[in-house]
Amino acid sequence: MKKGSMEEHVYHHIRTAILSRTLAPGKQLIENNISNVLGVSRTPIRNAIKKLSDEGLVDLKPNRGAFVTNPTKDEIIQAYELRYQLEYLAVCEAMENLNKTDFEEIRNLIEEERRALYSKNSEEYVKANKEFHVLITRKCNNKFLNAFINQLINQTNIYLILFDDFF
Repeated sequence: MKKGSMEEHVYHHIRTAILSRTLAPGKQLIENNISNVLGVSRTPIRNAIKKLSDEGLVDLKPNRGAFVTNPTKDEIIQAYELRYQLEYLAVCEAMENLNKTDFEEIRNLIEEERRALYSKNSEEYVKANKEFHVLITRKCNNKFLNAFINQLINQTNIYLILFDDFF
C-alpha cells in the first residue's frame, strides 16, 4: 500500500470509528494499538490523527496524546451560540441576494432533511442540513463570515453526531 493510501486508510478507519461511536468521546488514541490493529507504521497514523484534529474530531493534548473530542456542555453551548449569531448576521445580508431558484433549492433541501430524518439516515440528514445553511449564508457574499460559519457548522455537526440520541 502506498504511503498516501495508508494514511487515507488509517484516517477513514479512525474517522468511521469515531462517527459511529465505536471510539467514545474522550477515548485516547494510542498509536501502538492502532499500528497493531491496522498493520501500519506510526507515521501514517500521526498524519491521520493530525487531519482528524484539524477537522475537530480529535483533540491533541501536549505531553498526553490524542483523544476523541469530548467538549464540555459549555463549549457546545458556546459553539451553537456563536453559530446562531454569525448565521443571523449572514442571513440578514443574504436576504437581498436570494432569488427564486435559491428558494426552490431551499425547499428541496428541507424535504431531503425530512426524508433523512424519517428514514433515520444521519449521514444524509447532516449533509442536507449543512447544504441548507450554507446555501443561505453563502448569499451574504462575505468570504470571511462564510468561512467561520462553515467551520462552526462542521464542528457543531460533530457534536450532533457524537451526542444527539438521533445519531
